This record gives sequence, C-alpha cells and structure tokens, in this order.
Amino acid sequence: MRRFLYFLPGVPGANRQMLADRGLADRFLERGELIEHVVLGVDAGPAGSGCIVAAGPNQPTYAPDRQQWLEGVKFWCAVEDFPPRPQDLAREVGISGYETPLGDGAAWRVPLIRRWDRRRLEHLPNLPQSMRPSVVSGSYKYASHVRPEYAAVNGRAERIMEAFAAEKVIDGDQAFADAAALLAVNYRIGAEECGLLGLMDQEMVVRVLGLAVDAPALRQQAEEFATDGLQFSTPVIEEE
Repeated sequence: MRRFLYFLPGVPGANRQMLADRGLADRFLERGELIEHVVLGVDAGPAGSGCIVAAGPNQPTYAPDRQQWLEGVKFWCAVEDFPPRPQDLAREVGISGYETPLGDGAAWRVPLIRRWDRRRLEHLPNLPQSMRPSVVSGSYKYASHVRPEYAAVNGRAERIMEAFAAEKVIDGDQAFADAAALLAVNYRIGAEECGLLGLMDQEMVVRVLGLAVDAPALRQQAEEFATDGLQFSTPVIEEE
C-alpha cells in the first residue's frame, strides 16, 4: 500500500491521546476526527517491542528487509510497499496555493498562507477566519481573526515573510521544519515523512517557504516598484 507506518516504542497499543503525546495526531485526524487506522503490537520492531500504527484497514507488518525506517524523536516512521503520492496523503480540507514539483518528482500544493493584495499593497492572511469580540471604550468591537487551528502556521508565515523582506540568513533546521509544517497544512505528513520521501533540498525548502507567502506576486510587484521602496529578496539558508 501507499502509506506510512509509525512505530511507537515501548507500548503495546495506541489511542488518540497517545498519538497526540507522540506528535502523531495530525497524521490521523480529518476535521477533528480520527481517520480509519489499524494498530499492531509487535515484540520486535525497529527499536524493540512496541506497536505499529498505519492508516487504512489493512493490517501492517514489520518487514525491515523491504521497509525503510527513519527514527524520529518520539516515534519511528517507514514507507510500507511504495512511496505515498500527494493524492494518497491529501487532507479533505486544505488551503489553496501554488503547486510545485518536489524531490519525488510529484507536484505538491504549497498552501498560500499570506497573499499579496496588489490593490491595497498589503500582505494579508489567506486562511479561514472568524469574528472575535474585543472591548474598546467599554463596548464590544468585532473583527476577523485567523481561526485558532491555523494560528501556529500563520505565525510561521509572518516570520518567513520577515526573512524574505530582509534577505536574512536563516537557520537550516528551522527552515526545513517550517517547510514541512507548511506542507502538513494540506497533507498528512511531517518532517519525518518529508525526509523519507526525499522531498526537499535547500533550494526546494526556500521555494516552499516563498510560495507560502506569495513570493511570485511580491517579487513581480517589487520589480515594478523598484524605485518606490518595496523590497523583496530571497533569504539564504545558513550552512552548517
């Protein structure tokens, strides 16, 4: 099957809370509900006894001779039979954006977290929003805010935009983590799965970061307004 396997060391099974504690809840959630998945206890996995968790109805097996396992901080991750494709991992509800080929040769949709408004000359959130009250001079005022479940990725986009605007040297580990988190908005993956699939080198990491903050539109208008103070450049990933 085209799916990932996850090995949790030291536990015979896993429930929703255990998946969350290991940092895996987002791989098995759609609209707040667990997708269909199976759990298999094993006596000998990639790190001793534990359990293997996988999406879908088919029971997983531990077969190290035909599986490539990667160790994470709180879990191990592997490709089962064939590397998953974007359509195998796409979330039911995602964010529109730019499609771009990554290291596996497939086209992945990078969510447009911040869009450039050419008319207003503003960089605006491109995420679901809801009205929120605040007290101003003793009465409520209502304004739109990015929904809480997207607050973290919106914060990443703000930091990424600052790096592009200032042509900063950015930390390579943080840049890769940010790019993986952006892809996770539209796909059930994280940094571990990106590594197993070989999705990104340094150039692709910067491309993903840029597409998430509407780099093509910003760069185009910066060129048009070259003498009017609108600056937009490409950050450099720090070499180790």
